[in-house]
Order: sequence, then C-alpha cells, then structure tokens
Amino acid sequence: MPSQLLSTLTTQLLSLSTENIWKIYHGDIKNWKELGGTDRKISVISREIASGSRFSFEKHFGLTQEINSFTVSDISDNALVVNGTGMVKSIVSRNPYAIGYVSAGTLGDLAQLRVLKVDNVLPSQEAIMENKYSLSHPFLFVYKNQTVSKESTEFMNYIASPEATKTIQSLGYIK
Repeated sequence: MPSQLLSTLTTQLLSLSTENIWKIYHGDIKNWKELGGTDRKISVISREIASGSRFSFEKHFGLTQEINSFTVSDISDNALVVNGTGMVKSIVSRNPYAIGYVSAGTLGDLAQLRVLKVDNVLPSQEAIMENKYSLSHPFLFVYKNQTVSKESTEFMNYIASPEATKTIQSLGYIK
C-alpha cells in the first residue's frame, strides 16, 4: 500500500530532532536561536483540526492530550492554523522563519522550500521502506459492506497494477 509521508518545511535548519519538533509545536521552543539558528521568532504553521495530515503529525509527535475522555490537540495556541496544503506551502515559502508540514506527494517543485530532515533522515523512498524515516503512515482503503461492488473491485485491481504504481510513485508517494 502506498505510504503518505509528512515533510516538515523550513529555510532555517537542515535537520531537527523529534524532541525539538515536539517542543516547537507544543510552544516550548519559540525562537530559531534556541536551535542554533537566527535570532527570530519561529512562525509555527499547522493544518486544520480535521486534516488527516494534522492527525498523523499529532499522533506521531504525541501532540495530543486526554481531557474528560476526549483526545484533544496539544499544539500551541500560538500556531497559525490554516486550511489546506497549498496555504502551508505558500506561507512557508514566503516566510523564512516559518515551519510547517505537508504530505511529500504534495510538495511539488517549490524550490524555495527545503525538506527538513527528522533526526538526520530525509524522507527518501529507501529511508521510508527501511523504517529509518519514522514520520510516515500508510494510506488505507476501507469499505463497509461484506461484499464489494464491481466498480470498487475494478478500482482496487487498478490500484494494485503496475500502471497505478508508476503514477503513485511519480507523484512522490511510495507503493
């Protein structure tokens, strides 16, 4: 199954530890200087609460907490929450002190954005397949009924085909 990975974008540093990313998004680290960068406030960009990317990001970094039996976000209230990947990329590309996350397949060719290493590992196909880049998650197809319609079966057969694999991989995803 294809794996969707999330890339943290920054123009300040080349690599951050998992712990430092948690501290940035939790609001404990607020300035790039604390990480060896420029003495500038970090502009933290996050996706909207219903985003699958945000769900995976929060789960991976432990950025949730339980309150009255509900799991809620523990991302800093100071983070700028935006709707859509395009908005994350646009803000980060225009602000050299911003950090955000997107799915690798949505990164595109924005040369002004750098993909940040997480714990000194870039999200390459090899690193993901060898479980060296931890910030990735599978993309799953689910269905409700016991039986699957003819159209659904045809779609699943297509997704498993070499043609679909080529398309998926050309978009930056892994299958």
